[in-house]
Amino acid sequence: MEKFLRQKKIKIKIKTVMGENDKVMPLDTGEIIASTKVIKRDGRIVEFNSKKIVRALTRAMEKTDLGIDTEIIDRIINSLINSKTFKDSDAVDVDFIQNFIENDLMKSRRKDVAKEYIL
Repeated sequence: MEKFLRQKKIKIKIKTVMGENDKVMPLDTGEIIASTKVIKRDGRIVEFNSKKIVRALTRAMEKTDLGIDTEIIDRIINSLINSKTFKDSDAVDVDFIQNFIENDLMKSRRKDVAKEYIL
């Protein structure tokens, strides 16, 4: 059975998540649930949705010669939700998320993706 990472405000799981009464419930592959909210550029506050990050990174990677690397996508998302700012905040702005991802990409072996992601 895969392990769950439980922290103050975050439950993450790649394929399953703990539901009510500690039952393992199916979850769309790649979706991460976090109680931290996201402040959009127009001021709206929305639920964190890891699928948006997966989609943006996948699109950027599709434009590169090396293609899609799901391992890097998973690592970046996990790094984001485990960051001190994300864990300690009730809400983070979308610019924090974007900058975090850009910086993480620049530290990775896929700087080519960072260029496409920024554009």
